[in-house]
Amino acid sequence: MRHSSCIPPYANFQLQDPGTSEGLPCDPREGQHQRNIPRLTLSPEDHRRHNKDINNVASRKYRKRKAMKIENMKKEEEDLMKKKTLLKNRLETLSRNKKTLQMLQKALSNRGLKLTIVNNMINIFRIE
Repeated sequence: MRHSSCIPPYANFQLQDPGTSEGLPCDPREGQHQRNIPRLTLSPEDHRRHNKDINNVASRKYRKRKAMKIENMKKEEEDLMKKKTLLKNRLETLSRNKKTLQMLQKALSNRGLKLTIVNNMINIFRIE
């Protein structure tokens, strides 16, 4: 018999008991003992309903997976946009720093000094 959780609630089951030709219970040692166990069968209409239920569950799972993928893609897109914004801000800051540094070099060269940067160290030399 099937487990009760596997049986759809609307199933109209028909018990089939083929039995033996003599009508006596079969001897389990002969290997025929399973013949006397009543089997549950679904009518064709119940088969269609059962398959429809299985397909509905499968399509729900598919739609859920697809929605999760779309949601994950949106999150990734948002993360990429945040990173893009951060990089853009960083680039703007670097360009401002470069302009400031160029102005400083120009001002120092007007006074006879030279500005160099080596390994993040600023060196100022007097030009002779």
